[in-house]
Order: sequence, then C-alpha cells, then structure tokens
Amino acid sequence: SDFFLLLDENASASERSTLIKITAHELAHQWFGNLVTMQWWNDLWLNESFADWMGDKTAEAVYPDFSGELPELRTQFRVMIGDGEASTKPIRHDFSATDNFQDGIFLSYYKGKAVLGMFEEAVGAEIFRDGVIRYLRKYSRQNAQAADLWAEINAGAEFDLAGGIAGFIDQPGIPLVTVTDLGDGRFEFTQSRIVTGGAEIDQEWIIPLSYRYSAGDTVKTAQLVIDEPSEIVEIAGDVDWILPNANQRGYFRWSIPDEMLERLGNDAASHLNVRERMGLLTNLWSLLAADKLDGDEYLAAMLSLSSDTDADVLRALVSELTDLRETFITPDLEPQFAVYLRAMFGPVLDRIGSSPLPEDSNAIEDLRPQVLLWLSAFGEDDNARAVVTNTVDQYLAGEASMSEAVDVALRSSSRWSGSDLFTNYRERIVASKSPAERRSFVRALGTFREPEVVNEVLDYVLEGEELRAGEVVTVLAGLFAAEEHNAMLLGWAMQHDAELRASLSDGQMVGMPGRLMLCSTDTLDAIVDFYSAPERFVGGIEGELAEEAAEKTACAAFRQREQASVREYLNMN
Repeated sequence: SDFFLLLDENASASERSTLIKITAHELAHQWFGNLVTMQWWNDLWLNESFADWMGDKTAEAVYPDFSGELPELRTQFRVMIGDGEASTKPIRHDFSATDNFQDGIFLSYYKGKAVLGMFEEAVGAEIFRDGVIRYLRKYSRQNAQAADLWAEINAGAEFDLAGGIAGFIDQPGIPLVTVTDLGDGRFEFTQSRIVTGGAEIDQEWIIPLSYRYSAGDTVKTAQLVIDEPSEIVEIAGDVDWILPNANQRGYFRWSIPDEMLERLGNDAASHLNVRERMGLLTNLWSLLAADKLDGDEYLAAMLSLSSDTDADVLRALVSELTDLRETFITPDLEPQFAVYLRAMFGPVLDRIGSSPLPEDSNAIEDLRPQVLLWLSAFGEDDNARAVVTNTVDQYLAGEASMSEAVDVALRSSSRWSGSDLFTNYRERIVASKSPAERRSFVRALGTFREPEVVNEVLDYVLEGEELRAGEVVTVLAGLFAAEEHNAMLLGWAMQHDAELRASLSDGQMVGMPGRLMLCSTDTLDAIVDFYSAPERFVGGIEGELAEEAAEKTACAAFRQREQASVREYLNMN
C-alpha cells in the first residue's frame, strides 16, 4: 500500500521497519515464487512462508537497528490465538474456484514462518539451509509442491524433519504440551491439540522443543523431540519449574503444574529473557481459553506481569489485552475495566513519561502511544486524555508533524469527541498531504463512539465520493467493533446492503458478516440467514459464514464460562 511505501522523514521506527520487511519479503519472492513456483493455491505457503522467513533474515542482516524480530513475535502470538479455534484450517488445504483465496492467508505467512524457524533451530541452520538450496536448485524455473520440498529438506537431519514440518503444515490447529510431575525427578511431556473452549483433541505432531528448568540454584536447558503421544524425561535434583518453550522458538502452547507456574511467574523477571517473558504472557491466555486457568487468576497474573520494565514485554502485554476486552468486557463492565487499566498502566506511564525523549529506544517509542491509547480510550484516565487531546490539537494547528503518537491520538480522542472533530477529520482526509496522513484520519473515523457521530460517519461512508473502497472497509470495521452499537449497525448494514455491494468488491463483501458478529450468539442466525441468501452470494461466503459462526459460538461459550470470575475480580479491585 502507498502509506507503507511512501514514508516521509518523520516516519516512526515501526513504520520504517515495516517498509524494510516488506521490501525484503518481496525480493525473496524472486526465489520463492518466481524461480520455483507453486503448482496450485494449496501450496501458497511455499511462496509466502518462505519469502517471509528469508525476508526477515535479510532485513535483520542489512538493517539490524530496525529489527522486526520482537514485533513479528507479537504478530505470531495473534495468529496462534486464531489457530486455537476449532474452525481453523491447515496451512496447506485444498482450494476450489469459488473459494476466498485470502482465507487463512496469515497462517501461511506467520504460522508457516514460525514452523520453519522451529525446525531450523532443531536441526541447525546449516543443515536446514542446505535442504532449501537443494530444493531451489532442483526445481529451478519449474513448478513444485510441498512433497518436493519435504524430500529435499530431510537429508542430514537426525529425526524425521520432513514429517515434522508436514505435520504442522497439513494438520489444523496448535499443539499443547502438558508437563506432569511423576515424582522422583521424572516428568511426562504429553501432546494434544488445544482448542479454545477447553477441549483437547487427540492429535499428534513431531515436536522438537528446547526446555529450560530451574533446579536448586541452577537454570539449565535441554532438548527433546516428542514424536509419540508422550515422552518421559528424568531431571536430577529438585525442580522448581520447567519452561517447555525455551527462547520462545516453538510453535506450541504449554501447561505445567499450578505451583510450578506460580514459581515460574515469580522468577520471570530474573530468569527468563524477553522472548520467554513475552511467551509467558500469551501462553496465559491459551491456558485461560483451554479452561486451565480461571478468569480472576488471569487478570491477577496480567496485572502482576505489568510491573516488567522491558518495553517489548509490556508491548506484548498490550496486544494480549485486545482479546481480553473483546471477549469479556461487556458495556456494563467498562467502568470496572477502566479502574483495572489505570492500575496496570498508570505506573508504566509514570515511568516512561507521556512525551518523547531523545534517549527513547524504538521499543519505548512504540509502547508510549499504546499506553496512552489504553489509558485514555478504555481507562478513562483524565491525565492521559489531556495528553492525547493536546497532541491532536497541536497536529491540527500545524504545530506537530505526523508520527505514531499523533496517529494513535487521532484514534483515541475520537472515542469521546463529537461532531466538530468528525468534521475536522473529514476535511483533513481530502486535504491530506501524504498517504500516511490520509490513512491516519481514515482509521480515526472508525473509532467514533458517540451515537450521533456514528450516524454521521455512516452517512459519509454511503456518499462514496471521498473514500476509496478499501477505506470504506477500514471505517466500517472500526465502527462494527463497538458492541454497544451492534444492533443499530447490523440494521444499517442490512438496510444498505445493495449500496455497499455497489461500491465494494466481492472479496470485500465476504468479510462483512464476520465484522458484524461479536462474542455472542444473539444475532448469529440473523446474520447467517441474511448473507447466505442466494441473491447475496459471493465466492467464499459459505465457508466464511461457517467459520465465523463457529468462532463466535466458541467465544460466547468462553465468555459465559469465565464471565462470573472476571466480573467478581473487577468488582473487587
């Protein structure tokens, strides 16, 4: 998109890192996609996973100061949450001519890349690289499929590398590695498939893992390959805790005994590196989703971990809050959730400050706007709102340049503002001097929440004169995320369906019903009935409706299961 490519001199470190990553990814397609081309769309991952894997290596080598490793890890965590749904598909799956070819695209990028990295780590970079080179040379200027890669990449490995990668590519879902203390220093590592809602499905992978453990005064690391339903290991000495995913290189979730998890949490700041602490955060959500942790325990653990002083860890914590809010924070719980957020992020903002400093690291530069967003938009914090409002006022008056802080402030202040600010934003879209500035104002339109302003934004969307089709989708996606307005927005979308179809592509309309569904079953039948009608058919809609309905049904059950625990915690704190 133009806003990624046409950066100005005020672009943030995050934006510059994104441009570097995109450029490296597209250059990698000269080998993974052009030199060797997939036979059919079921091997899209052969193009995208490998291009992202190779592109990241190139970007890291050429521009180490703009490393995208930890932001990429956060994105992987988001993909892992989706891969925990019962409705998820394998990376490699069959496509028909009427399917939505964008379906599961981010699995191809991020799960595929993570799996490649996991097995590269297990066998060693040189052995793995040699297999990839053999594949590229053998199928140069030809078409290839997954089996061709497996055959070349397996040579030199000490275990079934090809079968291991194939298991993650051809099977849906994500493994759960459960550690059980058998006594006398013996521990059982058991694998199953974890599914949001609490179910565990008998499903097997070949899982290479590196685990870290604390025994007495020492912390050690060991390797294990799980290629059976369970494996037993013996560890000498009294074991305080085991971290099954050392350095967060494995694409799996893990569970350890409760008392061990508590000791690991206590030692996290002193014994775990940044990647591992980020992994601990996201793994807590998976334990909650799998009914291995209660809602109040999760909230307490997240609040405790917010005392971490590393900006990348805190940025990962911010990312995890999105699912928490969308799953459990119904409109009536918003005041209590605001108190929780102020307790979580108030001390963080005091520590890092509300204004940029010359000595800020890239991670701090990325973290500060997000803390201000959560404190102002959802934490109802007066000080944060004053900072955000002042940032917007300065920018609109021409006294500040576009930046990540301005972008976030535009999207934050709109949540409590009225028609005057909407009118200003609308005018600035037309007058924007750069793609980045236009994108910021377009995104901000979708975050207005005052009912009368929401109606004004909807009217503006239908005018179809100033917004491009993709921008219409962006604005509507933001508006549709507001649970308090869902009934009104659903009625509006159905009433104006013909007008939307006239301005949006079939591919854009496929995603419309999913954006209108929330973590509830109340309106599912109405949405499915409306968008599955023959006169509204677009390619891929049946699969999209089925997947979204299954996902939202599971989310609703998840909400119902933990809502009382979450509510009790928030009301008591």
